[in-house]
Amino acid sequence: MTTPTQKSSNILARLFALFSSFGLATSVLILLLFVTYVGTLEQVEHGLYESQKKYFESLFIWSIDLGACLRAMSINSTFGHVPVLLPGGFLLMTVLGLNMVCGAVIRMRKGWRTAGVLIAHLSIIFMILAGAIEFFFKKDGNMPLFEGQSSDEFQSYHERVIEIEQVDPPLADGKRLSLVIPQNHFLDLAPDGTTGKARTFSHASLPFDLVLRNYQENCEPKRADGSESREVVDGYYLQPKTPNPTAEQNIDGIYATVKDKKGGAAQEGILWGISAAVSTQPLPWTVKLEGKTYAIDIGRQRWKLPFAVRLDKFERELHPGTERARKFTSFITKLVDKHEEKKIITMNEPLRDQGFVLFQASFNMEQRGSGAVKQSVFAVVENPTDHWPLYACVAAGIGLGLHFFMMLGRFVGRQRKTANA
Repeated sequence: MTTPTQKSSNILARLFALFSSFGLATSVLILLLFVTYVGTLEQVEHGLYESQKKYFESLFIWSIDLGACLRAMSINSTFGHVPVLLPGGFLLMTVLGLNMVCGAVIRMRKGWRTAGVLIAHLSIIFMILAGAIEFFFKKDGNMPLFEGQSSDEFQSYHERVIEIEQVDPPLADGKRLSLVIPQNHFLDLAPDGTTGKARTFSHASLPFDLVLRNYQENCEPKRADGSESREVVDGYYLQPKTPNPTAEQNIDGIYATVKDKKGGAAQEGILWGISAAVSTQPLPWTVKLEGKTYAIDIGRQRWKLPFAVRLDKFERELHPGTERARKFTSFITKLVDKHEEKKIITMNEPLRDQGFVLFQASFNMEQRGSGAVKQSVFAVVENPTDHWPLYACVAAGIGLGLHFFMMLGRFVGRQRKTANA
C-alpha cells in the first residue's frame, strides 16, 4: 500500500525528472528559436518595443501577425493576426534556467572529469540570472543636449508619467517637489468603447482632485470648428493618430479636470506630451487655486544622475562623398559638485561612471536664427548587471576549454595504449 508520503515523493521525483530531462531542454531551445525568428520578423512593421513586449518579455503569446511576418520576407500577403497559444520568451528562459539547474548541475555526475562542463553550465545559469535582474531593475532612456547645455537627469524612452508641481510661490528651500502619477494608472483610460474611461486622483497636499480621461497613445491637438461630436476644451480636441512602430516617437495626450475640494468651479484642460526626439517642450497646463499656481504635465519618466554632463562640442564625420555618418563624437565635461572632468563619448566608446553608462546614440540639427545648432543625443543606461554577461562568457569559455583539453588528454592516452599493445 502506497502512503501519502510515498505518493508525494513519486510526484516530486517525476517533476524533477521532467525538469532535468534533455527532451525538455531541446523543446525549449526549439521554441526559443521560433519565437526569436517570428519576433524579429514582426518587428519590421510593429517596431522593436512592441515586439519585445509581445515575444520576449511575456509569459504567453496569444497571436502571430502572419501577414507582417510574410511581408518581412518579401512575400505579399493579406493575412492578419492568427490566434495561437505559445510560451513567451520570459517563460521559456525561466524554464530553461530551471532545466539547467536540475539537469546540468544537480543531476550531473560530479568529478574532476566533468569540472569543465559544470563550470560552463553554471556560467549559462549565471547569464540567465543576469538577464532576469536586468529585466526587473534596469533603467534606460536618453539625454539630448545642445552645445553648451548641461543636465543631470535622463528621461525614459517609454515610461509615461503625469506630474503635478507647485510653481508659484516656489517652495521655501528653493527645491522642486512633484507628485507623480505612473503610467499604469492612466494607460487604460482609453476613449469610448473600453472600460475605465475616467479616474480621479487625490492627494492630501493638494487643494483639488484631478480627473483624467480619454488617454491617447499618439495624438495631436486640433482646433475645433464646431462640427465635432467629441470632447472639446478651450476650442481644441485631441486628434488620434496611428501609433508609431517606434514607440518613443509617439506623442500622447489626455483630458484633465481639476475639481476644487471646497466646491469651487472645475477647470478643464488638455495634457499633451512630446516626443523624446523633439528638443522643445510645450508649456505645461497651469491652474490657480487658493493663491497658488500648479503645473500639470504629461511626459516621460525622469531619473537623476549622480553627476551632471555638459556638452562642449559635437562633431560628425561623414563617409567621403556621401551624407552617411561615419562617426559621432561628443566632447563633454562631467560635473560633480565644483569638480570638472573632460571626457569624450563616441561610437563604441561610452562613458561609464557610478553604475551608469552613456552611449553616443544620435544627433539632431535645429535651425536657430541664421544658423544650425547641433544637438547630441546620449542613450543612458543604469544596469546592475552591466558586465555580468561578459564574466559569464569568459567563465564558460574557460570551462569549455578545460573540458576540451581534458578530453584531448584522455584521447591521446588511449591512442598511446593502442599503439603499445
